[in-house]
Amino acid sequence: MIFFLLGILHKGDGTNMLLTDSPLQFSTLIGVRDQSRSIDCRNCYENQALLTKLLNPTSLTVSNDGTIYIGDLNIIWMYRSATNLVKPVLELNEQYTYKYYLTTDPVDGRLYISDYYRRQIIRLIKTDSIENLKQNYEIVVGDGHYCALDLIQNITCGDEQLAKHVSLSYPKGLTIDRYGTIYFIDGQRIRKLSIDNSHVTNLVGSYEYQIDYHKQLSCNRTYSLDQFKLYNPTTLHIHPLDGDLYVLDDMYLYRIRINFNLVEIVLGQSLNCLNNENFIQLNNPIDFSFNYQGDLFLLEKFKPFIRVLRSSNNELENLNLNLNNIKINFASIINYPDGSIILSNIASK
Repeated sequence: MIFFLLGILHKGDGTNMLLTDSPLQFSTLIGVRDQSRSIDCRNCYENQALLTKLLNPTSLTVSNDGTIYIGDLNIIWMYRSATNLVKPVLELNEQYTYKYYLTTDPVDGRLYISDYYRRQIIRLIKTDSIENLKQNYEIVVGDGHYCALDLIQNITCGDEQLAKHVSLSYPKGLTIDRYGTIYFIDGQRIRKLSIDNSHVTNLVGSYEYQIDYHKQLSCNRTYSLDQFKLYNPTTLHIHPLDGDLYVLDDMYLYRIRINFNLVEIVLGQSLNCLNNENFIQLNNPIDFSFNYQGDLFLLEKFKPFIRVLRSSNNELENLNLNLNNIKINFASIINYPDGSIILSNIASK
């Protein structure tokens, strides 16, 4: 994994300003360059970060205290900067050849995993004194059965039911607000688990597979939430300042304003509106994150730069990465509390 230290101007009023024109300093945070661990991790143990070999680090998240979790195929690692140590905290099935998604609770810092193999949302039990890496989790959402929707028979896979009775189809990105409500992507829709009654409800998206969703997009920037369809949503985050949901869906980044029943196109250009200069086209976006100032950092596949959407003026800038011939295939991005950027690079572990 590569660690970038951005140029940060610390202003007198306590706020920070990103200096995208200043040169970036970067270094390896975790992993041994061009060396991989074996998939059998029986001998995995706590070790120095730069001595820990990774296999396929595709997922990242950071807790409120700066603890970093790395989804590395069948192993989830935990990194603490205070000790510079990395250790395994959960072992998953070895068939995890796809990207799964991680998030942490903004209040208590606990780790949640969107588990496609089990078709469940699970939560890490503990981070110390772990007796069994394979059993260090508890189920939060999902009965483990595949969600086979049947609108004729009114089978909706547990909408409006308790979380333990809900069936999932393809759980992906997830995020948690400050009140404990869990929002998670499941197939082509976003569902939520209410902390008040432990019931799961559908927020946006359809039960039916969408192949012509582009037709709903015109030159408008906003659309009605209850009529909106998603195509292939993957990553989901909550804006740290206004609390709105942001979701990456194919070639679009949407803002979901729940209180106003609206979906807004933030980035991406409709195929029905190619000549409109007010929309910015994306090229294979794969992940995004926010810093504490509300700036949005967007990662695109095989691009040697990061797009930065400033919260102060809503302008988009490119943050160039001078990697000195390092092989790149970035898979995930997070913003660390000190202003630095952490990227997982599966081309050079």
